[in-house]
Amino acid sequence: MSKLALAGAIVASMGFGLASSADAKVLTFLDGDIFSGVFGNSNIALGNFSDTLAFTLTAPSSFDKFLLGSSATSSATQLGKPGDLNFTSVYISGTGGPYNFDIINNDPTDNWTDKASFLGTLDPGSYVLHINGYSYGRSQYGGNTTTTLVPEPASWSMMVAGFGLIGGALRSRKRAACRFA
Repeated sequence: MSKLALAGAIVASMGFGLASSADAKVLTFLDGDIFSGVFGNSNIALGNFSDTLAFTLTAPSSFDKFLLGSSATSSATQLGKPGDLNFTSVYISGTGGPYNFDIINNDPTDNWTDKASFLGTLDPGSYVLHINGYSYGRSQYGGNTTTTLVPEPASWSMMVAGFGLIGGALRSRKRAACRFA
């Protein structure tokens, strides 16, 4: 349990801040077993836009990777009119990157929503989330990022071995014979 508390303290202290865009919000993480935060930009002017968000992932020695899920969405009432935008590229640069997001613009099955999403593992290190697109004026997007620590293989093997020992002990335990008269 103390490793989980240490991991929580380290992930909660991750530094998140804006790298260049004055309009985007600062990503703030909430404490718990899974750490999540929100980001976004509103009232984006007509034309191309580019937002960046810098962050660092730091892990204790018993964890070697992070599972990161992130998505950004925007929806419009009219396509190609003020309030609409299209994502052109969304990716994370940094250690081992780039990590590209899957992008779906103007999804007719989901009320013409624009979506960019990513799910994958990242090593501890410094990263920058890049969000690029085209705005038809007065548009906005919002997103969230969720991280959780992934234990290193030695931790998993010790856990599996422990379950095996417990199962073996339960199986080999002598059972009391029950006799009826």
